[in-house]
Amino acid sequence: MRSEYHTPDDLVAYLKGLLTEDETAALEARVAADQDLAIELERTRTVLQITAAASDEAVTGRVNGYLERAIAGRASDIHLDLVRDGAVVRPRACCTWSTTARWTRAGPAWRG
Repeated sequence: MRSEYHTPDDLVAYLKGLLTEDETAALEARVAADQDLAIELERTRTVLQITAAASDEAVTGRVNGYLERAIAGRASDIHLDLVRDGAVVRPRACCTWSTTARWTRAGPAWRG
């Protein structure tokens, strides 16, 4: 079986749960029988995950989380410092800097 019978839109619809039961069963059967289609499905899944992580809602949620942590820690200011592999969020409270989060190419990482 060849993967060109399923379009990228079919894969996106499958991953978002938008296909009918029959369409889902047919696509899953094709994925099981076609390694190239299985690889393309995983690539599509990765793209959707990256897109979701970069959405306005996700970014706003992260920034709000940084602000909430800074306020809870009585920070007087918050710095976003660029570093070689990304950026670091650093609030200052009582003249002491702490690292709240670090962004790398792999994505944000929370620090305690």
